[in-house]
Amino acid sequence: MRGVEAWACARPLRYVFWYANTREAGPAYERLGYTAADAGQEGYLFFEIDLGDPATRIPHPERGS
Repeated sequence: MRGVEAWACARPLRYVFWYANTREAGPAYERLGYTAADAGQEGYLFFEIDLGDPATRIPHPERGS
């Protein structure tokens, strides 16, 4: 995931987001320091990285995070 973050930062991307199951993948991402949100589907978590400047961040237009 750190490689994905580096790749995304090298491009004009604002967000990286993904879904993970609550059994193995979700807890693994949380151990890496990512924060999960409800995915709106049972058995899955939503993860998002906002690559914008923390001082000027605005909510994601779809997720409101």
